[in-house]
Amino acid sequence: MRVDSCGTEKIGQWEMLPDTCLLHIFKYLSDDERSKAALVCHHWHNIMRMPCLWRCRSFHFSGHRSLKQSEYVAAEGYAENLGVFLESLEVTVCPPRSMVMAQRLHSTICALLNALVRVKAPLKSLSILRLELDRSSWDRGLRNVVVEKLIYFLLRSASRLNNICLNGMRIGTQLVNAFQKNLPIKVFLNRCIDM
Repeated sequence: MRVDSCGTEKIGQWEMLPDTCLLHIFKYLSDDERSKAALVCHHWHNIMRMPCLWRCRSFHFSGHRSLKQSEYVAAEGYAENLGVFLESLEVTVCPPRSMVMAQRLHSTICALLNALVRVKAPLKSLSILRLELDRSSWDRGLRNVVVEKLIYFLLRSASRLNNICLNGMRIGTQLVNAFQKNLPIKVFLNRCIDM
């Protein structure tokens, strides 16, 4: 609403848009833009709290050393605060070239999966792409913890999952057997595990 020179309130064009139109527009905003838009007025704040805006999410972890921690922290923060709405999650990784980057990815992925379990995220689809656990930058301990965390997550969340894609994970037959042995249900992999 605006106040004109006479002191009367005028309804702006944005206030006249139906909620469905606003939702459609807001879907194209980044998280930062959404948080700023939520400050515009109470109506927009309430629309930003609607679950349909937060059901699908993708993260890309570039793996560059110069990269700020922000993309890693954002993933965990998103899961903690909005994971209760999340139905589809895609995490794309630039495979780590160093042990430092592998440790950073390890910490982020484990924290993300823990947060999703903690908030009981209603995930129906999970994709973790290009992790490449066979790289020398992943030492055996880090690799095993990531796989154990995935198994833990799947045991806790598999009843809701319809699709899991681990394309480019390259975990090898030994770890595939661990997945199959520890999962009470068959998880749809659709040739997503590269060996």
